[in-house]
Order: sequence, then C-alpha cells, then structure tokens
Amino acid sequence: MAVVLLAVPSLRRVVPPLLRPRPAKRPAWFPDGQGGWPLFFAPLAFVHTRGFGMWFLLGLAADTTIRLAAPGFWH
Repeated sequence: MAVVLLAVPSLRRVVPPLLRPRPAKRPAWFPDGQGGWPLFFAPLAFVHTRGFGMWFLLGLAADTTIRLAAPGFWH
C-alpha cells in the first residue's frame, strides 16, 4: 500500500493554496460554476483526492491479487 506515496506530488501542489485564506470575492481566473465560488477550496481538494484514490485502489487491487495468488507471501 506504500504506492499511495506516489500521490505526494499532487499533495505538495495543492497544500500551499489550501493554506492561504480564501479571497473575499471570486478571482477572475476562478471558474464561475463547476464547484462555484462558495466552494473555493473544493476543486483543489478534488485534484489530490483523485490522484490519491487512483493510487490507493491500484495498491489495494495489487495487495489483494498478491494475497490470493501467493497466500504465504505476506508473513
């Protein structure tokens, strides 16, 4: 399951904007809709969640496959 560490680059890209305070009004570059202005941080969090989820499911599938194919492998 250590494969989830491959999601660290997306986490490093998302954390700095999440640590800054939310702007008082919608910036010009922020899309109107698709998350909407009140949910300013939601699109940023989704970027990391999508990457982490992909690696997590891949690790879970690999772990399950290895446990079924070679039951004595993880001792």
